[in-house]
Amino acid sequence: MRQVIKIDDARASLLLKKLNPRNRSIHVSKNARTFTLVELLIVISIIALLAALLLPVLKTAKDKGKEILCLNNLRQSGMFVTQYAGDYQEFVFVYTSVPFEYGWLDNLYRTGYLNLKNRNTIGYCPTYSFIDYGRFWMYGFYSDDEWEANNPCPFIRVSGYGFFRKLNRIASPSKYMFVGDSCVGILSAQFPTQYWWIGRNPAGNQGGIHLRHSGGLPQGLMYDGHAAKLPKDALKSTGFQKGFSADGTLKNL
Repeated sequence: MRQVIKIDDARASLLLKKLNPRNRSIHVSKNARTFTLVELLIVISIIALLAALLLPVLKTAKDKGKEILCLNNLRQSGMFVTQYAGDYQEFVFVYTSVPFEYGWLDNLYRTGYLNLKNRNTIGYCPTYSFIDYGRFWMYGFYSDDEWEANNPCPFIRVSGYGFFRKLNRIASPSKYMFVGDSCVGILSAQFPTQYWWIGRNPAGNQGGIHLRHSGGLPQGLMYDGHAAKLPKDALKSTGFQKGFSADGTLKNL
């Protein structure tokens, strides 16, 4: 037999309020504690310190990765240049017969040794953030006639600024640079930012080698096909006198 419990209206109202989820409060343990402002500032300081320590390391690793990619680009470029020379009695172009027309990269593309994808990737240094000026977005190479008088390398003169070089007659091919990091000191549509002659311009006021990689050194592809970072002593021994630092300042080697 069920028992009926009678409650008055006041007790019923109180009971309904207790049963209503909206009226329930969250119980906090007496043992729980919150962070103080000082503790929060300490945690933030530790995070900031760790970030300050890690960011330079991450940047160094990123720059090193770009250097490795740059060397790989140069080596691949050397493979195509070697293929070209093998088909043309060991001669490689330095420049077209028309000054300021096509560089070494476009010549490889126009003669069928590079496809469009390769032309748009391997000829450029990933370290250098250049402005989209002109059409010469690529590693520079020597194309001025000063080299003829100062070097034992044999040439076939074309016209203007151009020469062809015969690889199997170049003395010390591992010593001389074919293409490498370069920049121009004049920013305009006529003179793009990354490409320039990497010759022995004593004044060096227009452009030349770009010392953009770690240690303030350039990287280049040598005539024997190997690519490397080039010490300043090696550059000076082949006649280079000046170069542009990473920030664009002209300096003596």
